[in-house]
Amino acid sequence: MEHARRPDTLDAPATLDDLAVRLRTRREQAGSPTYTELARRVGALREARGVAPSVRLPGRVTVYDCFRSGRRRIDADLVADIVRALGADEDEVRTWKLWCEDLPRLAQSDAVVSAHLGTSTFSDPFVGREEDLGFVVGARRLLIAGMGGAGKTRLACQAIDRLVARREITDVVTVDVRGTDTARPASLTAIVESIERALGLVGTERTPRLRIGRISDALTARRIGLFLDDVATKEQVADLVRWCPRAPIIMTSRVTLPLTGILASPSSALPPAATVRVLELGAWDPDDGLTLLRARVGDERVDAEPEAAADIVGLTGGLPLAASLVAARVSAEPTWSLADHREALRRRGDTIQLDLVVQDAIAGSYTSLSPGARRALRLLATQPCEDLSLVQVAALLDESPEATRRTTDELLRLHCAGRPAPDRIGLHVLVRSFASARSWEEDAQAQRDHALDRLAAEMLEQAWSATEAVYAGAVLRSRTPTRTVREMTGPEGTAWLRSELGHLVDVVRALRPRAPGFVVDVTEAVGRFVQEQTSLAFSEAFFRDAVATAEQLGDAGALAVTHGFLVQALVAVGSPEAMPTLHTVLAHAEAAGLPRMVLGAKNSIGIVRGRAGDLAGAREAFFDVARGAADVPDADMIRVVVRDNAAIARHRLGDHAGAVREHREAIELARASGQVPVPVTAVACANLADPLLALGDLDGAEAAAREGLALAEGRSERVVTQALTALALVALARDDVDGALALLRSAREHEDESLDPSQRATLLLALGDALEANGDRDGAGRAWRRALDVAARASFTYEQARALLRLGRHAAGSERAGLLAACVEAFAQSGGAEVEEARAALGAA
Repeated sequence: MEHARRPDTLDAPATLDDLAVRLRTRREQAGSPTYTELARRVGALREARGVAPSVRLPGRVTVYDCFRSGRRRIDADLVADIVRALGADEDEVRTWKLWCEDLPRLAQSDAVVSAHLGTSTFSDPFVGREEDLGFVVGARRLLIAGMGGAGKTRLACQAIDRLVARREITDVVTVDVRGTDTARPASLTAIVESIERALGLVGTERTPRLRIGRISDALTARRIGLFLDDVATKEQVADLVRWCPRAPIIMTSRVTLPLTGILASPSSALPPAATVRVLELGAWDPDDGLTLLRARVGDERVDAEPEAAADIVGLTGGLPLAASLVAARVSAEPTWSLADHREALRRRGDTIQLDLVVQDAIAGSYTSLSPGARRALRLLATQPCEDLSLVQVAALLDESPEATRRTTDELLRLHCAGRPAPDRIGLHVLVRSFASARSWEEDAQAQRDHALDRLAAEMLEQAWSATEAVYAGAVLRSRTPTRTVREMTGPEGTAWLRSELGHLVDVVRALRPRAPGFVVDVTEAVGRFVQEQTSLAFSEAFFRDAVATAEQLGDAGALAVTHGFLVQALVAVGSPEAMPTLHTVLAHAEAAGLPRMVLGAKNSIGIVRGRAGDLAGAREAFFDVARGAADVPDADMIRVVVRDNAAIARHRLGDHAGAVREHREAIELARASGQVPVPVTAVACANLADPLLALGDLDGAEAAAREGLALAEGRSERVVTQALTALALVALARDDVDGALALLRSAREHEDESLDPSQRATLLLALGDALEANGDRDGAGRAWRRALDVAARASFTYEQARALLRLGRHAAGSERAGLLAACVEAFAQSGGAEVEEARAALGAA
């Protein structure tokens, strides 16, 4: 038997592939212990040296990867420990360590390129991406572009294996072009030489074109494909693409290279399909990550903790490399629960700590960026929003729109950023973690603060512009009436507020500790939209946070603004806090000299009184506000609102004709003014439908409700629901039960989210009436009881009385008498047909 040669008698390996071959040979000489056994031995060696438990035991896959061809980096310390575990003495270990240290320097030469026949082997199964795989197999000349760790090489190798299985090719030449791991990517000459070596070609041709021609002939004759992995520049591969027209060529790159315009050699007369196609590889589907986890750790563990398993997959951000590493770690630690692994992942994320392999993969793309693009990536990573518009990115970077577009184009081209939506820029979660860590090393805190301040100022200006477009006169009614805004249409303003509210909240949270004034400014800018278009729970929480921040400032104006918005949410839900908070608003508004806010608080006091049953007191409060508004400039909106509210009280008192007149006066005043927001007019139209219905004017009620609906669409979900409910009642009055139920189904889409208790109870009452007309008495009773419960919890007496009346109609004996008595008591000052019916029924009972 021939004795193994010691490493110090061998020439140093020229490439990492050569090193892997020697390591495999060394393992065979040691009796071919399993990779699991090697990992155990390494762990024991490290334990003896006192290595910390958290980094002591390498995973089986990590050990296996050291023996695998196609690697682009090597862990010298791990290789040294593996060699020790294979029985080497320290002299031999030192030789292996020197090889590992020298190889990265050697790889910097653009003349050293690794190429071989066949593809790399992988320890994990190929998962998902079936549609992408079909595209790659069907495209004979293809560039797969994507961020580091996205699985480009894995997909390419799977496609090549499928082409071989289908006998479309017999083999493939795999070339590591080293596009991102070195300062000097491989030259075209080196790539050509490596392909010649792999194919066994020897010739005297001198020009690249002739040499590539010989390669093309050999590839075609032997039906061999070409796989160019990790391409950095167009120049590395353009001539190969052009002068190898018939061989299948698959390339991978972290850059979307401009290769699609490169045609095959004109003399080849190939069809357009011979041009290069591009596949931009995105994140994995969560189901794919879960499939990989099941394959590595077993169905039993995943099924036992499905929520933790899903969270683990989510924390990898859809990056196959990260998912593979995590799955290997979970498999290597079977004594940990999946919940334990999830918490470990979360802690790593909280400390911006990535797996070294993932970090290296992303670093390759980062170092390829220009200095300006690196700075942009770092600032994008440290701002709080998930994604930004190009205008917002320009503000963050303090660059012109043109410079910003060049910067973002570079980030997109190198797949360091993505487009979650047209003209928006976002970062993958792992790229964000990487770039955040780099920012802490490379940027001063003041630079990050200034960038966020610029972004905040831009978003605040956009918010005011959008609010002014949707709620006319909003700037004039604000604390800064001279503020200038950008021109936007109403739909544009609504779209901006809907899409950006979450991002504004993110910026608010980030700036609250050091810029509480910004929090108040944002609240004033978007408060009306939050009231109209978000859930009651969200709006109350949003405004409570704003109040807490304003209290830090101690400024009367800030306190008045934030308490003013909060109290609207409290009034809407019938909170007992509403009245004391209204008095707080009055005190702060008077101290700050904000007369329109004083009037608004007094109007809300009237609403609270009316909902508690004091309709006469409510009307008096509304009249008091109307008198006060006469002397306040730019108070058209409050004049419209109080007149509309006074009309509601008049309708509930039984004067339906008078209520119609007052509603119409409010609507005319709103139309004549340029300061009244469209939703205010919309709600007045929807309110007008109620007294018209009571008078039997069904056409008028329908017209009013439809106008309110048209005005409210895209501006106020609550008014949309109110108008739909009114239209359903019109349909019911016309005996169109099916039409009424259809309208109510549409209205109920927002029943539990945005409706206040009055609107929700009214909707449920209408639903019960429609179900009764449809013959479903049990369903009707359930709807009315729900309406009663909703109104009672908010102490809204008018809606309680209407529910009690309906329940009393269908009750018998003492229960009927009790319900009707409670109904009459709840109606109190109210008048109208329903009140008279209740009193008559009670008398008969």
